[in-house]
Amino acid sequence: MTDAVIYARVSSKEQSEGYSIDAQLRLLRDYADENEFDVVQEFLEVETARKTGRVLFQEMLGFLKDSPECAVLVEKTDRLYRNIKDWVTVDELEIDIHFVKEGMIIGPAAKSSDKFFHGIRVLMAKNYCENLSEEARKGLTEKIRQGGWCHKAPFGYRNVKGPESAEPVPEEAEVMQWMYERMARGDVSVKEMYRQYKEGGFSAYIPLSKVYLKLRDPFYKGMMKWKGDIYQGNHLPIVDDETWETVQAILDINGRQPKRQVTDDFLYRGLITCGHCGCSIVPEKKKGRYIYYHCSEKRGSCKENGWLREEVLTEQFINYLRTFVLDDVTHARLVDTIRQQHQLLAGEVDESVTSLNQRSSKIRNKRNKIYQDKLDGNIKDYYWREQHARLSAELRGINSQLRKIDNTDLQFYILAEQILDLCKQAPELFERGNSEMKNQLLKLVVRTSTLSSGTLINSGLEPFSLLQKGSKKTMVGEERFELSASCSQSRRANRTAPLPDAS
Repeated sequence: MTDAVIYARVSSKEQSEGYSIDAQLRLLRDYADENEFDVVQEFLEVETARKTGRVLFQEMLGFLKDSPECAVLVEKTDRLYRNIKDWVTVDELEIDIHFVKEGMIIGPAAKSSDKFFHGIRVLMAKNYCENLSEEARKGLTEKIRQGGWCHKAPFGYRNVKGPESAEPVPEEAEVMQWMYERMARGDVSVKEMYRQYKEGGFSAYIPLSKVYLKLRDPFYKGMMKWKGDIYQGNHLPIVDDETWETVQAILDINGRQPKRQVTDDFLYRGLITCGHCGCSIVPEKKKGRYIYYHCSEKRGSCKENGWLREEVLTEQFINYLRTFVLDDVTHARLVDTIRQQHQLLAGEVDESVTSLNQRSSKIRNKRNKIYQDKLDGNIKDYYWREQHARLSAELRGINSQLRKIDNTDLQFYILAEQILDLCKQAPELFERGNSEMKNQLLKLVVRTSTLSSGTLINSGLEPFSLLQKGSKKTMVGEERFELSASCSQSRRANRTAPLPDAS
């Protein structure tokens, strides 16, 4: 029997108290029995996969490094990771990962087409997290616009429910009111004012490190600063507008000098490392207009690459992006394969939606029955409130799952085609794009860029690297075929620097 570990995950404590973890474990244990896996350890985690640093995930990686022959059993892609860094880390272990619900095994022997679709699923999971975050930000912004506060109330206030969102704490509000009025006289510094405050016998304490920022916060005059804009708040102000503005003028006169801003917009800053010593390749402007890149030499003298003009690097990046341009036949076959995958996914989505809707209907019927029992006097009021809250929470959870399906799973086909279109248009977009667009495009496509003897050596992020043309064959579905000879000859004719083989 082959050794295996089970990894199951939910994002929050509320989800862990439901049935999700149990359902995952039952599915994975049954799969292990059917395929004769010996489960040596189970990792059950309650933490979001959006960011790196999960405790049990890192513990599992350490275990797998010591047991390279061990496989991983997980329900589906977004249970294992929803960020690119964790994906790359797991990929470097070169172990077999069984995504049971998706019917896919990713490992050293996996087909390039399977790796490609797996890469798309990772990007979809990352896209879902970013979309969820974007929707949350929209909700927070709307609450701010309506006068509510979305974060922890500052010193002097406490959070409350309702449109006000915050109310003054008498002891702390007294301190802030005194500080503003004392500073408004204009005859003391912040440090001297703070010394007088400490000698004043106030019951509430605030550290000196926070005083300056609090004196700059418009929250105390009834306004809220959010993402650089100012909004009218519903909370009660502690100081009047005149006192607040007077303090700002005094702080401006005696305040700190602003930090020096970096005005130069260097295209490849932070994107390239030196292949000789591993230091960063940094930009420098000469004669006010010519941009050169060279090793930062933070680990000692390094003359391996010399000084390269930005235009030389640009041409090498363009040539690298040209290796992602697929001929029409390859592009068409990939699109057909994606559509087939989408049809399979759509069937799974329909099944999930039907199941969730059935559960929702049963819960609604049960909630209505309990309400009728309450009206008939068959149950106590406290019992009805308790059951109503529980059933309503279950309904909200089901509705959340339905929204997730609508927002992510059904975008599989669209996102995959967008990736293919990006590969086709990458060189043209790079050539005519502005600095910001070029920088974003490289970060999306390129995993690492190393400069060695004046030549860029790039490695692409999957799934882009799986489509890169080179000496190897490209796999689509179950069929292998060579890229067109004319395309390959054209690429070689335009190449000015050697590039790595396709991944």
